[in-house]
Amino acid sequence: MHPVPAPPVIASHGEPQRARRRATDARSEVGNLRLECMSEAEEAEAIRVVSLEQYLEVERNGDQRHELVGGRAYAMAGGTERHELMTDAVYSRWRAGAFGAGCRAFAGRMLRVPSGSVYYPDVMVVCSKPPDELYENDAVIVVEVTSPSTRGLDRREKLAAYEQLPSIRSYAIVDPVFRRIEVASWPDGQLSWTALGSGQVLASPYGDIDVDHLYDEVDAIAAT
Repeated sequence: MHPVPAPPVIASHGEPQRARRRATDARSEVGNLRLECMSEAEEAEAIRVVSLEQYLEVERNGDQRHELVGGRAYAMAGGTERHELMTDAVYSRWRAGAFGAGCRAFAGRMLRVPSGSVYYPDVMVVCSKPPDELYENDAVIVVEVTSPSTRGLDRREKLAAYEQLPSIRSYAIVDPVFRRIEVASWPDGQLSWTALGSGQVLASPYGDIDVDHLYDEVDAIAAT
């Protein structure tokens, strides 16, 4: 396999200044993409677009996951304990129902949207065959377990990305601590938001999720 050409700077969402300092202070490898020590001016000049093929090669062989947005790869931060528990709890409630409907539920698999950007939704349900072994492109339901640092991103950038999907029915943003689930849907082609809380149910063709039962489960086993 030919080596990947000189790479872009890898930065974390929401942390451009910190990422620049890391790139200036140290030299590290991310798969075949190298972060060179450079000044901010040199770094800005070096930024370039990453092809889908380059990105997939890094994701296939590297330990660090990235999202591809606007042709640039951004390193993803690790999730908290409650984030992981909530992701597992939602996924487990839809896995069997999705299978029974001839669909597939995933936790943490790549999703490519029509703009070409690639994300790792916390949970999604897909009812069509994948275009590639590494990613999907036709989700019907997408869930992001949010955090204070990603809430704005989840409500704006990811909403705009996921609503491009012709197959999308709903997009849910789940708070891992407080009993609140925000659901975007598109009845008659128009965006509509619904906020669910205690005593309510997140309805789905793959299994309804009782909000209180969901949070009770996570509260019972979370150590933090």
